[in-house]
This record gives sequence, structure tokens and C-alpha cells, in this order.
Amino acid sequence: MKKLLALCSITIIVLISVGCSSQDQETFNSMYEAFERNHDEIETEFNENFEQIESSDNRDEQLKIIYDEMIPRLEDFRMTISNFTLNTEDHTALQEDMLNYIDALQKLLELNGEFNRSFHTANPFGDSNFSEGVTQMQEKIESQESDVTRQYENIIEEYENISGQ
Repeated sequence: MKKLLALCSITIIVLISVGCSSQDQETFNSMYEAFERNHDEIETEFNENFEQIESSDNRDEQLKIIYDEMIPRLEDFRMTISNFTLNTEDHTALQEDMLNYIDALQKLLELNGEFNRSFHTANPFGDSNFSEGVTQMQEKIESQESDVTRQYENIIEEYENISGQ
């Protein structure tokens, strides 16, 4: 009788464990789908916003687009991903990578905003420090763009490795 109880207990523990694992996998897949959906929406919105920024001669309007529209959109994206509760180490690691990616996107936007605030498109005074400053800021932006791209590619690869796709 004790063996039967022990066997039943083990069976129940295994079933609960499998159920939790299955639930975590579903949550993980839902999180990834939310990530991809939000990423695609943001990519479309940001492309439109950058076109508006490039076509506008009004710096205040350009900065408003970056700080009042684009960055808050990333905060919504961050909250969406943060709201998922995962239990396995590899799933939570990917969630953390997603949040780091969103942080990197925000840093890129902030660098673009800083560039826009700091430099006018012309150097009327012929100041050589101006050119150096522009070059340094552009290098920071390009480096951040590369970092964002690398992080996104790593997320895709990590998801595929975890999910077996």
C-alpha cells in the first residue's frame, strides 16, 4: 500500500511538473509572439516617424516625435514583455535579452535625439570642434545601430534554439 501511495505521489508530481512545463512553454511562445508583433509594429511606426523627422525643418517637432511618440512606444513594448511570468532559466534569459534589446533601441533613439539637439545641420562658424563632435556622435549612433541589430539577431537565434525551430 505504501508503494502504491509513493507511486501515485510520484505520478502526481510528474503530471504537475509536465503541466507547469507545458504552461511555461505556452507563455514563452506567447511572449515571443508578442515580441515579434510589437517589434514589427514599432519598425513600421519608426520608419514613418523617421521619414517625418527627415522631411521636417522644425527641430522642436523632430524632438517631439522622438521623445513624445517614439520613446513612450518603447516603454509600452517593455511593459508588454515584462508582464510575462516565466519559470525556466532559458525562457527568462531570453526575456531578459528582449528587455535589453528594447533598452538598446531606446538608447539609440536617445542618441538620435541628442544629436538632433546638439548639432545644427550647418556649421556657420567653421568650428573644427563642431566637425569632431558630429563625427563622434555619428560613430556612437552607428555603433548603437550595430548593437541593436546584433541583439535582435541573437534573440531570433536564441528563440529558435530553445523552441527547436
